[in-house]
Amino acid sequence: MSSRILESPFRAAIKIHDPLTLEHLRDVRRVLSIYCLKPGALCNAYLDLSMSVANSIATVRLYDLRGSREYSGLDAGVIRLLDSITDVYAKLLAGLIVTVGENVMVRFKATVEVDGKVYRRGDVARLPIDRFVKLVVAGLVEPFESIATLS
Repeated sequence: MSSRILESPFRAAIKIHDPLTLEHLRDVRRVLSIYCLKPGALCNAYLDLSMSVANSIATVRLYDLRGSREYSGLDAGVIRLLDSITDVYAKLLAGLIVTVGENVMVRFKATVEVDGKVYRRGDVARLPIDRFVKLVVAGLVEPFESIATLS
């Protein structure tokens, strides 16, 4: 078994995050194939433990690496995506994004079909928060922001 697999949680605990590589994923899959050669109790126990550890490592990595522009591991795109979701969410919580009821006011940056309705570039609409977040992260809409953010 690769020592990287065993060391990873401990290195993460002291904020040393090695870039995720294809080699690491291959090592993890190799260990998975050993414990889960056949479905059964051993495989289920390994999967439960593995997912618990992986979830903890992912949480710590996302927290420690957020906002890091120099990080270049295989998971850098995931970290940057969650950074943009966090940024939008923080603006929403701070009241900096214009809402009407439970909808967000947006301007479309491209032609997009949402729930069977086609919006063209420049169209203004109200979107439920879940759809808004998906579209803003994809770069397809921009929210109307409070006048306080225009300074």
